[in-house]
Amino acid sequence: MKKILIREIQVGDILAQHIFLPNTGLPLIKGGTVITPVHLRYLEKYELTDLECFIMDESAMMDMLLPEEERIMANNFRSDVIRSIRETTVKKTLAATYLALESLNEEARENRPLTLSKVNNVSSVLVNRILENNNVMLQMAALKAISEYTFSHSVNVAIYAINLGRLLGLNEESLKGLAMAGLLHDIGKMSIPPEIIEKPEKLTPQEFEQIKSHSIKGYLRLTTKTKDLPRETINAVLQHHEKLDGSGYPNGLQGSFIHLWARILSIADIYDAMTSDRCYREAFLPHETVEYLLSLCSQGSLDRELIELFVQNTSFYPPGCKVLLNTGEKGTVVDYPWQVPVRPTIEIISPTSLQKIGKAKQGKLSTPANKKIELEKDLTVFITAMWPP
Repeated sequence: MKKILIREIQVGDILAQHIFLPNTGLPLIKGGTVITPVHLRYLEKYELTDLECFIMDESAMMDMLLPEEERIMANNFRSDVIRSIRETTVKKTLAATYLALESLNEEARENRPLTLSKVNNVSSVLVNRILENNNVMLQMAALKAISEYTFSHSVNVAIYAINLGRLLGLNEESLKGLAMAGLLHDIGKMSIPPEIIEKPEKLTPQEFEQIKSHSIKGYLRLTTKTKDLPRETINAVLQHHEKLDGSGYPNGLQGSFIHLWARILSIADIYDAMTSDRCYREAFLPHETVEYLLSLCSQGSLDRELIELFVQNTSFYPPGCKVLLNTGEKGTVVDYPWQVPVRPTIEIISPTSLQKIGKAKQGKLSTPANKKIELEKDLTVFITAMWPP
């Protein structure tokens, strides 16, 4: 535990002990609570800011999942994915990131100054987790661990961006700034009516222009409602929809006029958005999205060097995930070639209906033991659906 003054509590801190009302002795905020802006307002209202309290220090927090973190996992994360995570630190990182974004989005919707301290902290943690074990974090992004798109997308974009920055040799401080850009890249959408953001039908031209305004809105919010944010982070938020050929927005920038971090975010943003279910369409499969990204390269819209680096170093179909093949067979991903990770090796776990009929006639219904299909070599077979381990 760590003893601090109540005025020093920040959003996202976790109380180690109750905070009591002096006059009544009743608990105002219970131990184990994750502090939100609402809690801070109550503490100011009851004039408790000069008293002392205890919060959880990092060593204690990393050893266990707290009740609030378990609640977040249960309500906002895919249980099938979370069950596959063995590392408590990864679960805590995802929960802390979710909390930080939840608090930030609330402030943005209410047009209040943005408290970036927790986003700054979770950006550092995300960078550390990826530098320690990038495979686990990339798998969490690929399997869409967070169920709600608004949060899932920002976290996944940050994860993909950090990994791409790592491969480019960016230092830790730059990776942290890039992570913040990923987490904040859609903050401008908090200023757009939700009925437009969540509209299942085709947008009108006027509505689409409102959607396109989110990068400028985000830029203005970060320059007027925050301080001490790296200029590169703010520029990446502004430019993440720019294209090398000048066809992007908001300013139609070309080539080297687009910041490197924005070019990285653009790839991460497109990939995660296309592989996610949206209110107006179902998700595209990873290999379909990679083909689209490569087509944008051919058109001169995206950076080919970055795309190739992304494709060769991303676990699109993580080992252990289940897939359905165009042959009707179901299987488990057991490996993938680094040159073409979108064509993994599949171990078959169920035969096709035709195979079952043929084997039934022969009195044999079992599937050949350890039958594997290497999609890299068998180009007539491809994945048509996937789901977590």
